[in-house]
Amino acid sequence: FVPTTTPIQAGQGYLTAEVVARVAAQELDQRLLHVQLRAYQSFGARFALAQRRVILGDEMGLGKTIQALAAIAHVRTFDPRPVLVVCPASVMVNWEHEVRRRTTLAPLTLHGADRQDEVTRWLADGSIGVTTFETLQRLELPSDLELAALVVDEAHYVKNPRTARSRAVRRLTAQADNVWFLTGTPMENDVAEFRSLIRYLQSD
Repeated sequence: FVPTTTPIQAGQGYLTAEVVARVAAQELDQRLLHVQLRAYQSFGARFALAQRRVILGDEMGLGKTIQALAAIAHVRTFDPRPVLVVCPASVMVNWEHEVRRRTTLAPLTLHGADRQDEVTRWLADGSIGVTTFETLQRLELPSDLELAALVVDEAHYVKNPRTARSRAVRRLTAQADNVWFLTGTPMENDVAEFRSLIRYLQSD
């Protein structure tokens, strides 16, 4: 015999009552979304919005991308500033596909030889920028750039703060109102890795 339901506390990430209340009070506008959220996915998206600088650490297949897209769609409803997704090259196409499939928003890849032209277009037309860790290091972005949201998928790629890609991500976290790291790996491997990622989000 196995449980057929998820305990409420698990669906809420075993958070404190204070944080749960803050998340419950957070609105989630889904007008730009084309997917029916499960209860824990809705909670995760509202958690990201309420806390603003967080790690979404669900296991693979539970919908971290969906939660991030729901939060992006909410932000984009009220905030026209740019949104950027940084991810490994292996999942860049998946992000483009999911943005198109799950939202009314348009993705734009910032990658390859035309990346600077794409940056200009991204900043002008309000599309969701998608780039890789490696490309991010070579992008020429405005020094006064203000992001509505920065999503870092497979965030364990920047667990070592001494690497060039980690430094590039760190610079951008200071230019974004919302920063959402998606990864479950550090919590499985090493507390030190988890702490390293937390420093990007909340240095204190």
